[in-house]
Amino acid sequence: MENIITFEHYLSNQDRSPLTASGYLADVKHFSAWFEQTNHEVLSPERVTPSDVKAYKQHLLVTDRRAASTVNRHLAALSAYFKWARETDQIHSDPTEKVKSVQQVAVWRNTTTGRSFQVKGVVRCRRICPSATLHWPTSSPFTPTPRPVA
Repeated sequence: MENIITFEHYLSNQDRSPLTASGYLADVKHFSAWFEQTNHEVLSPERVTPSDVKAYKQHLLVTDRRAASTVNRHLAALSAYFKWARETDQIHSDPTEKVKSVQQVAVWRNTTTGRSFQVKGVVRCRRICPSATLHWPTSSPFTPTPRPVA
């Protein structure tokens, strides 16, 4: 837990907003709990492998059914944590370095033809077919569910 307190000071020195810092701390604590439960050992930066980070990503997606944006925030928090660990000479390589973020895929339906297609970017969707409407697929745990707009 001492690492978490030092990491918290690092985040405040990096000029992170208080909300970002508290979110990152919560995400690292969540990863720590998962790591301890999965590996039966206390989280220590030098013990984490890229395979652990990938398994955690899959856990968030499949078991916890988290939205892509939430998973990506968790990965960003871990990336910041391991950047700090590297800067403080606790590790020599970053286990998050080669872990890709989760792509958000939107399904667009052309209202005039009824044809559907998947596109990886909203801007590109609008360029391809300005009259299309957005439909988020809900059957797969790997895609985000729609959130109401306030």
